Amino acid sequence: MASILKCYGDCIGPLGFPMKSGVAREVEALLAGLNSDCKSYLAKQPSGIARRGYEPTEVIPRKKELGEVSVINTATLDRDNEIVLPRGAGYASFAKGGGPVTLCHCYSRATVGRSPWLQPSWGNAKLAAGPLWAAGDALAALTLYHPRPGKEVLPENQRWEPAEIHYLGTECGMRGKSIGFVPLDLGRPTKQESDIIPGAAEASCIIRKWELLEYAVAPVQSNPDAVLEAAQKMKAAGLGMPAAWLQATRVILTGFSGDADLEQGPAEKQAEKAITVPELKAALAERVKAIDLHAICKRVREKMRGTI
Repeated sequence: MASILKCYGDCIGPLGFPMKSGVAREVEALLAGLNSDCKSYLAKQPSGIARRGYEPTEVIPRKKELGEVSVINTATLDRDNEIVLPRGAGYASFAKGGGPVTLCHCYSRATVGRSPWLQPSWGNAKLAAGPLWAAGDALAALTLYHPRPGKEVLPENQRWEPAEIHYLGTECGMRGKSIGFVPLDLGRPTKQESDIIPGAAEASCIIRKWELLEYAVAPVQSNPDAVLEAAQKMKAAGLGMPAAWLQATRVILTGFSGDADLEQGPAEKQAEKAITVPELKAALAERVKAIDLHAICKRVREKMRGTI
């Protein structure tokens, strides 16, 4: 990371992304106090921090602001075959850091907004003793996207990415949210947890306590047709889909340039197609298999001998 953007803080934290110095010291102390299970768990995470994506069942737009309220954590079995319990969440460090909201956990670009508050479904009610779970448990967050600057700062014909991302989430169905956290207490589900928490019996791990350090708007769409539909809606509205969003979906859209201009040449008459990166690799692999290296070498050898 060449430089630290001021919107994140003044230093690179112990987990490799920027934050405020005070938060970095808290995170260092947090990491130093982890037990061996939590340290082992973090060591297996590709980013050095646990990141989990959610697609909220409902996103509620704000009327007076460019923002929305959405659920960012529920006590459900996720794609990693784990359950992250909302009642075990701590988010004081995230709030102290100003609640920055990134696009796909990308710290090389400015924040798209901030999250001034997170609200558990049980509000301020005192939690009962026992397992950290109850039906309907969820953690919601308010996301406020940066308002568009005046035309003296940003010309009217120039794109404003936070507004486009908000449009993607509220109008195009790209509602995914992602959290980054450090586990404080985890393990295999106990018999009591398996009996009362839906899906716990199938879970490989239950994260009972954790500290939220990151919050990002991020796609959870795995269907390239869904991404294509959202891209077409964006184009029809005269907006653009951020390249970071497309990269995170691992989807390639022919004729759609992401952060670049969206106009297509008149010769591009065929319909847009969507293909995932794994599909592209598979297609290339099939092409490679079809290459007859023996025949190619034979032709080269014969040409060198002057027989052809």
